[in-house]
Amino acid sequence: MDKLDTLSIAGVNAKPSQFNEYLGVIDGRWVIYNNLSCAMIDVKEDLYNAISSNRLASLSPQNILTLKQAKFLVGEKQNEAQEIRDKKKLIQDNHEVIGLQILPTSICNFKCKYCFESQIETRESMSIEVMDQIIAWVVSKIKPTSKILNIMWFGGEPLLAIDQIQYLSKAFLDIMDSNNLTYHASIVTNGYLLTEKNIDFLLHNKVSSCTVTIDGPESVHDSRRMLKNGEGTWRRILNNVKLAINKGLHVTIRINLDKTNCDFIDQLLENLSEENILNKVRYYFGNVTHFGQVCSSVEEQELSEEETAKLFKKKNITEIISGSQTFNSPITPDFVGCLATSIHSYVVGPKGELYKCTKSIGIENEICGNIAGPDDKDPDFLKWLDLNNFNSELCGDCSRLPICRGKVCPFDILHNSGAYDSCPVKESNPDYHDRLIKLYQNKMFEQIKNSKQEVPDE
Repeated sequence: MDKLDTLSIAGVNAKPSQFNEYLGVIDGRWVIYNNLSCAMIDVKEDLYNAISSNRLASLSPQNILTLKQAKFLVGEKQNEAQEIRDKKKLIQDNHEVIGLQILPTSICNFKCKYCFESQIETRESMSIEVMDQIIAWVVSKIKPTSKILNIMWFGGEPLLAIDQIQYLSKAFLDIMDSNNLTYHASIVTNGYLLTEKNIDFLLHNKVSSCTVTIDGPESVHDSRRMLKNGEGTWRRILNNVKLAINKGLHVTIRINLDKTNCDFIDQLLENLSEENILNKVRYYFGNVTHFGQVCSSVEEQELSEEETAKLFKKKNITEIISGSQTFNSPITPDFVGCLATSIHSYVVGPKGELYKCTKSIGIENEICGNIAGPDDKDPDFLKWLDLNNFNSELCGDCSRLPICRGKVCPFDILHNSGAYDSCPVKESNPDYHDRLIKLYQNKMFEQIKNSKQEVPDE
């Protein structure tokens, strides 16, 4: 951590960054984090107070320069929110990021109680014709200024469509090489088919991360996420996750919460600790929600954001997972935002049908075209682009603008009367600060541990 001393100088052409997070005193040091630079400093109380209260006349030129370089201070007339908006527009105009979420199949081997796709009648896998159209679309989007090709495999259960993943991955990797692009690929899987053979296949095709859902301890999970024949899946998924970790796949465990399983979340984490998994993965907690007429039966079991926050505090969830991968690195700035509000991104179904949001899959009137000939002027495409959080009055002065991706779900705004005035990551929400505090403590712990391991020269 950088440690800065206070000196005296008159006249300062600087102001504190809008993106600073003031974390207060942690283990005797006053800590500030910046959401744009991902820099974190610990300082003495007087310097902390000078920055947080915009009393900068006491700072030396060297301190001001150092703080500006790390973006804790910015120019006095600098409009950081507008710079973020300009950065996003530049990325969009330059085709810098091209993104697809691809459903190579709508077939699934599970029958989860709350899954929207369990309501879908038709089941099919992607044809070569549709895959070739996807490849052609990606090629058409690439410009000399393009930098990143971002692919997520989704489903159904995508590992039931290995042939399709292989066919498209080969084409994407060829496109990456010939256009000097950075390639990011991930997969959302139920984990049942995450065998050694399939893990090797994914890694060979540059799929570096996966998200696997585990909804509770064995009895709870198996009552919610079972095979179509009713058999449980918990034990096999856990064994597969351990194998994936050992082979170098980056694993995020998603835990879907509602009123039927929320009381068992700490028991699940205890189980993961016993299996030597707890601190080797990232975590994502998602509330089960109903989408329009789909999954309406789960509506009465839904948890509100407030109920979830109370649950986390009651069960001390943040503390339990504080040593996990979730707390070992910061959330990096994201100028593209949610796929749904990004111009050069689609969700592609098995028949080539296009959506802007995974929550829309299976809703007929949310189809906004076909990959054979996308129409960027389709009203069902354009309505998502109007939900740009970077232009929201609420988000405009928020410290978390560089990293939040618009935490108010665009789907909820369009369909469930969601609004930006109910943003769950505003400064009044302590969960993000808790994460940053744990990040600081973990980094300090690693520094102390490494210093103890150093052997002095003789």
